[in-house]
Amino acid sequence: MSELKALQPQVDQLKKLEDELKPHLENLKHEWPLEIMAKIHGMAGEITTAVGQRLNEAMDFPTEEAYNEDKFYAKVDGKPNGVWTRAKAMWLESQGYRVCKTTYTYTNTWDRVPVTAAFYVPDTLQPGEKAPIMWFFHGGGYCIGANDFAPWLSVASLAHARRKKAIIIAPNYPLGPEGNYKDIVESINDFLKFYNEDFCFEKGIDKWTEWLSRQIGIAELSFRCDRVFIEGESAGGLAAAIALFLNADKKTGTQLNISVALLRYPMVEHYARYFKDGEKIDFMNTKYEQGVLLDEVNKILKARDDLEKSGYLPTRVSSAPPRCMPAAFLLSVEQLWKASFQRHHPGQESADALDFIDGLERAQASADKVDHKLLPPIYMYHGNQDTNCDYKKTEEFAKILRDNYPSRYNQKNAVMKIIEGKLHGFDYGLKEEDEPFLQEAYKFIDTHW
Repeated sequence: MSELKALQPQVDQLKKLEDELKPHLENLKHEWPLEIMAKIHGMAGEITTAVGQRLNEAMDFPTEEAYNEDKFYAKVDGKPNGVWTRAKAMWLESQGYRVCKTTYTYTNTWDRVPVTAAFYVPDTLQPGEKAPIMWFFHGGGYCIGANDFAPWLSVASLAHARRKKAIIIAPNYPLGPEGNYKDIVESINDFLKFYNEDFCFEKGIDKWTEWLSRQIGIAELSFRCDRVFIEGESAGGLAAAIALFLNADKKTGTQLNISVALLRYPMVEHYARYFKDGEKIDFMNTKYEQGVLLDEVNKILKARDDLEKSGYLPTRVSSAPPRCMPAAFLLSVEQLWKASFQRHHPGQESADALDFIDGLERAQASADKVDHKLLPPIYMYHGNQDTNCDYKKTEEFAKILRDNYPSRYNQKNAVMKIIEGKLHGFDYGLKEEDEPFLQEAYKFIDTHW
């Protein structure tokens, strides 16, 4: 790539830093020298800024102006833009939370990007209490989203956790089209180890529980780390399901006690959206010919593949909309999402095939590999008008669980609730007291958590 010629000093310096890191690579990642990692991140950031411009521009479809954040978050057609107005910095505080973050791993990519977990601390905690833990995996088609992206948080979920005086831990994970399934699986596995082994990436602090206690500053507060409720929304539902199977693996699993899981309209199948031949497709209030969209997605994939060949494809682990929104949309409507996430990076040729499959396939393939007793009760709900993720696939996922794990799952503890007339992401602003299906869901959760 022509951009790399001007970056030769940075490339050379990064190689020297990698040589300095090499003696430490056999150690756990939290033991890697922070001084070296900071220099690597700084140098990799310079390279990323320079070489990533072409890919960023390709993902600014239809125009860069469409991704003006001030306009996007403020209004649509002159009216307040619904849940998007939550992007205001104080919204989470208005729900009774403050957020602190820490690194839980580095990616296994050339740029070794720090991946963070966000800790949502409720204002209901009191001295001497023992707080239960909730994990939350965000959605976004594995292409967008972030662990603190307020517009895609559920008011009911936040209120329930606050009432339970629970701390929410929300991990980021690598995103596509740069990342693939394997990258995401590795990140989730690292999160499980981070949580289970209680290590920390902060200077001078050995345990994340110690770091969190310092952040909270409440006397004699402790954590019920053996009492975990896991929730995933949309693509985060797939991430949550992957976490359940990784945790329960007989040979390599962390084998934590996960009490219960809630999957909200989960993307359990490779993401694909289907349209009739000749049908125009709507994106950001404009309808496009299918051929136009194919041209646009090919621009994104070419820019990505050129970077991959150069050895300097940047890693993205957090992306708040509207930036990068076209990636998930274009890949899904042109049925290229699956191929993008199943492609192998250089060096991944011998990777386990299990790390490149969707939720339905993983549920089928894992029956002999996991300890069924470690799989938690699961409640799922899904709108039957969802055009992003087919609710019938969630029904199929529930059936696979009951058929393949009969000693663990039945109609009572692998529940799938169809919500009539609802689209994707319909629940962000709903309140538990107003919705019988949410009352049923949280009653199920409270029974086990």
